Amino acid sequence: MSRSAARPGSTLILLRHGHSEGNRTGAFSGWLDVPLSPRGRVEAARAGSLLLDHGCAPAVVHTSVLDRSVRTAKLVVDVLAQAGLPRPSIARTWRLNERHYGALQGRDRREILKRFGEDQVHRWRRSYREAPPPLDPDDPAHPTADPRYAAVPRELLPATESLADVCARLNGYWPVIAADLRAGRTVLVVGHSNSLRALCLLLDGLAEAEVEGLNLPTGVPLRYLLGPDLRPRRPGGEYLDPDAAKTGIAEVVAQGTKNHVAAGDRRGERSMQSANRHAGTPGTAIVGASVGGVRTAQALRATGYEHEIVLVGEEAALPYDKPPLSKAVLAGTRGVEDIVLLSREEAEALGIRLELGRAAVGVDRDEREVELSDGTRLPFSDLVVATGARARPSPWGTPAGVHVLRSADDAMALGEDLRRGGHLVVIGAGFVGAEVAASARTLGVAEVTVVDPVPVPLSRVLNPEIAEIVGALHRDRGVATRFGVGVDGIEESGAGLTVRLSDGSRIPADTVVVGIGAVPNDEWLAGSGISRADGVLCDAHSRSIDDPHVWAVGDVARWHHPDRAHPVRVEHWTNAVEQATCVAHNIAHPDDLHVHAPLEYVWSDQYDWKLQLVGRTGGALAFERVDGADPTRSFAVLYSDADATFVGALTVNWPRALVACRRTLGRGGASLAAAREALLSGTSRSALGDRRHPSLPAAGQ
Repeated sequence: MSRSAARPGSTLILLRHGHSEGNRTGAFSGWLDVPLSPRGRVEAARAGSLLLDHGCAPAVVHTSVLDRSVRTAKLVVDVLAQAGLPRPSIARTWRLNERHYGALQGRDRREILKRFGEDQVHRWRRSYREAPPPLDPDDPAHPTADPRYAAVPRELLPATESLADVCARLNGYWPVIAADLRAGRTVLVVGHSNSLRALCLLLDGLAEAEVEGLNLPTGVPLRYLLGPDLRPRRPGGEYLDPDAAKTGIAEVVAQGTKNHVAAGDRRGERSMQSANRHAGTPGTAIVGASVGGVRTAQALRATGYEHEIVLVGEEAALPYDKPPLSKAVLAGTRGVEDIVLLSREEAEALGIRLELGRAAVGVDRDEREVELSDGTRLPFSDLVVATGARARPSPWGTPAGVHVLRSADDAMALGEDLRRGGHLVVIGAGFVGAEVAASARTLGVAEVTVVDPVPVPLSRVLNPEIAEIVGALHRDRGVATRFGVGVDGIEESGAGLTVRLSDGSRIPADTVVVGIGAVPNDEWLAGSGISRADGVLCDAHSRSIDDPHVWAVGDVARWHHPDRAHPVRVEHWTNAVEQATCVAHNIAHPDDLHVHAPLEYVWSDQYDWKLQLVGRTGGALAFERVDGADPTRSFAVLYSDADATFVGALTVNWPRALVACRRTLGRGGASLAAAREALLSGTSRSALGDRRHPSLPAAGQ
């Protein structure tokens, strides 16, 4: 593998696909297409979050053509896109496929171990030069029969492979990866145990004997920082989650041993015993089927939690994501079916019982039961309150044509009115109101007026100077703004609606959207003895201050953040996801409680602008603007506190600036000047202009 010159700081990330059904069942998968297991899907999403947290989001992804690898890559990219980063290109190649296990493919490891013995199986799995018995050329599973490899010369398609063979085929693709590294791109390679072992061998110059002891866990990114010659600055790289890597490696080492076979033989029996033992035993009841509730359920299973999980949702629809409602769903570019968080098939695979179309109306803590609106009582050992928040109702009544936006039904009803045209008045110029105004203009609504009693809306979150830029964005797109004036009432007449303002003026309207904040959905806990104060009061572990088996996540939780003087409630999507992960861990591991201390993050899509905030921007005492390649639409604002410490940032259409700021905030204690230097250093290459990816070889090359 030749090493041409690279720019300083080239980053290569290796990621073994998430845990697969082959891993779960103990089969040799090789080139067979096996899907990710439920655990694997969670691992893949977690890998995306780790890349974000460590400021190493890739600009390009290379993966094999096998489903478990491709699916992992897509799940990682989805996490990056959800955080507002551009979707990297995904290049697929057969050269990154798993090692071909020949006649062993599809066979159970336990069966093979019993037949051939541990030493022989170890040589087939771990040695450098020994290959398993080959497939017959006429075997229907031979790769020559697979249309995905039709463009690959037949003589290159293996009937079996040693690790040396895998290294040889990877040498043919390394120049493509190296070209991306030389261009200064952060590169993610999503592959398999043996294709990535081969890459590690080539990168680190391992001897044949050394590679036998190299094991890679599923779903944990391994980062290599490369020098100008594309050699690792730190041999062996570094895992972005060392603890998870250690656990995963131990699991890989155990595979293929006699003890593992014995354990595997007992696994089915234990699973049946566990299912029978817990069939009538209360587990975790999660009330609220939005992102916080769904992610809690998924994370519980990812931790190995075996008890029953019940997910309760007031809406009859499958759980769906909320942020797109005011953006893509309202604009008509996506339907609710496109934003489903958890399908029935996924829920069944994870062992999550869905109770949809019924609201929770009370909790009996003495009996450990949740009462539902139809009279059903659900027992629980742990209760997770994930009921979120609802739109603050209109204080001026709700005649026909007056809307709030919080649910899919709200978005559908509002979208129908907007498509009829006319004059839209939006009351409230926060992020939701601003997004509705932008979506309406995108839909072609000719007249849009935004009203807010604050002279410069969003100034509490940003600062007046920057908030004014956002206001100007809307005015430039044809939106009329009435800021610094309140609303006295909404009148209905045969001619439509009229919005009366506090200065005596009147605005005729066909449609009105009221976006004046949100109220936590915690009233159903009245009488339960669970303390509430604009949300469920929790300790630093997101656990109710009144009950060690009651937890809260997302918009409904008010918890003791270790860095804040008073309990906080955060209405951000990313907080709900991170808090869900924390709570799931704490339920599954009560002797190792984690503290929830997130780095706050929120984004807003308005027209072709993406605003992203990280850290604490509200209440900051000083700020500094840093311009990107096009200062009219690409810039960052850095905020500091009374001690001149960097505490937060806003980025506009500059995702790499966001990554740099997240990295600096994660380290903590930086000055404003140091944050600015880190931002400029971290974005110097991305400011050079064209970031298009060169043409890549097709899978057959």
